[in-house]
This record gives sequence, structure tokens and C-alpha cells, in this order.
Amino acid sequence: MTINQSTAITSYNDFEGLARLQSVAKNDPRAALKTVAHQFETQFINMMMKSMRDATPQNGLLDSEQSKTFQSMMDQEVSQKIAAHGGIGLARMIEQQLRQDTSSQAAIPQGMAFPLHNASIASSQPVDAPPRAFKLPPRDMTLRPFALHRPPTGPEATASGDTAPGSGGTSVNPISTAQTPKYWDSPEAFVDAIMPHAQAAARKLGVPAKVLVAQSALETGWGKHLPVDAQGRQNYNFFGIKADPSWQGAQQTVNTLEFEGGAMVTRKAAFRAYDSIASSFNDFVQFLQENPRYSQALSSKGDPDAFARALQKAGYATDPQYADKLIAIMHSGRIPDATSESAAS
Repeated sequence: MTINQSTAITSYNDFEGLARLQSVAKNDPRAALKTVAHQFETQFINMMMKSMRDATPQNGLLDSEQSKTFQSMMDQEVSQKIAAHGGIGLARMIEQQLRQDTSSQAAIPQGMAFPLHNASIASSQPVDAPPRAFKLPPRDMTLRPFALHRPPTGPEATASGDTAPGSGGTSVNPISTAQTPKYWDSPEAFVDAIMPHAQAAARKLGVPAKVLVAQSALETGWGKHLPVDAQGRQNYNFFGIKADPSWQGAQQTVNTLEFEGGAMVTRKAAFRAYDSIASSFNDFVQFLQENPRYSQALSSKGDPDAFARALQKAGYATDPQYADKLIAIMHSGRIPDATSESAAS
């Protein structure tokens, strides 16, 4: 095969061609762009052909190191031929890109071999600021709202508590009082809003108010995931209590998560609905006091950790880590220690 001298003379891996290319680039950078783009395309085509050769069976009867050497030389010549007669379009793309880059640096002073590009808008940000294009929302360390409660069986089924999820469910016997849904923009605001109700309920139950605040935070995601019915009315179910057959008040049917056989599954269930924070806490007090299985929890008195573990042991939640999550919130520092005092003697 005859070697194309016009192509080889400007090849970057030929010393004479490289010197000629450097001379052209120094005198007229734009004129050298087409040659450089052509060389890139030639090398790329040669790499493609080499990959195809490597994928074919080797060690034939006529194969030898000499034949492989000549095969490589022929592939390089074929690559140059293909690139010189239209190529695969890569050279045009490279040339266009290089022209744009050259145009943007036309005003660079002489002597700067590797001029710096203009700083991007990101340079105006503080060093420790997150990238603007990929800014993440503040990390929410709260646990998922409305923890998963185990539906009781037998005589106690009439006083069961269960998971109450977020909004979007079907309302049955909707809440009577229409209100604008209320949300809290921070855990501190949530604690301030429910603290008086938690303290009043704690005095009736003889347990620390802190544990009731923590349980409300765990069940509702610090108040951000209270369910809302189709009419936009909020359900202030802070403790995820199900609407069992004994419940005569308003209720809301929504999708909920349950732990069954060690796996989390989705179920549809009816939950008690409340039109105020006070009514939710008052019913929670009555719910615990009228259900014998929570007697051990109520006997824990001033020990909030013991109260949490007794709740889980009594089957309040199907989540096997319910007590640990509740205790973690109590000790997170977001609930003031002053709220942990027990009102009961």
C-alpha cells in the first residue's frame, strides 16, 4: 500500500510533520485547527480498528509477531485514508469546538502559553457554600411521621393505635371544623406550640411532658406531616391512633405503613381525626388510661425512657425500633430539659 505523503508529513507522531505543525500553529493558529482536528480523528479511528482487531480470534496458522506489526502499520494507513476522505465527522466537531475556544481567548496577551479561562459565577460563592446548581434542601433528621402501630387482636382491639401517615387519603366522617392547615417551620416552633397541651396531658398521665412532645414529633415529623382531608382540613392526630369500632368521632382513611414479618408494607386504614391540638392530646390521655395493656407504661412515672420501651412492649407500634427512635428524639436536645419534669407525684 502506498503511503499518503501529504497526510503523513503533518502527522503529530512524525518528527518532521510535528515541526511543520508547530510552525503553522505559531504563525496562524486558526489555520492549524483543521490539521489538529484531522489528527485527532485519525488517532480515534486507529484506536477503533485496534479494538476490532483485539476482538477477533488470534494465533492463526499464518499469525506471527511480524504479521501483527505489518497489520498495525496497515491499520494506521487505513485510518489516515478514512480521515482524509471525509472521516466519521469527528474532525469537524473538534475543529468547531477549538475555534470557539480560540475565539474566546483572542485577547490573551502574548507570552501566556496556557491562559486561564474567565472565572465562572461559582467563584463568587463562599468557599464552604454548596454548589448552586445542586443545592440540597436542609437535611431533615426527623423520623418518618406517624410511627407504625401494631393492630391489636382480641378484646383490646377496640382501643388500638396505629400508623397515621401523611395527607392525601379519603375522608370518612370528616372533621367538623374547617381550618387552614397549620405547619411549623422548625422543631422549636413545633415544641412551643404543643408544649402547653403536652404538659396538661402529662399531669393527667403522671409521665414527663418531654416524652409526649417527643412522641408527637416522631409521629408527625415535627408537625410537618399531619394528614389533610380532601377539603383541605387538617387532622391533628399527633399520636397515630386508629379509628377502631368503639370510636364515634370523625375519622380519616389513608394509606399507612406497617411492619409485617420484618418487612414494611403499605396498608389502608382509618384513623381518628381531631380538629384541634387539645382534642388530640385529651383523647390520647383517655386512650392510654382506658387500655389495660399500657398500665406498665403509665407506671413508669418519671422515667421517659422506660415509658417509651413499655409502649413498644405493649404493642403500641409495629416498628421494632419505635422505642429507640422515641428515646433518640428525647435526647436530641431539641426538647428543653425543663419539659421532662413529671407533674405527677
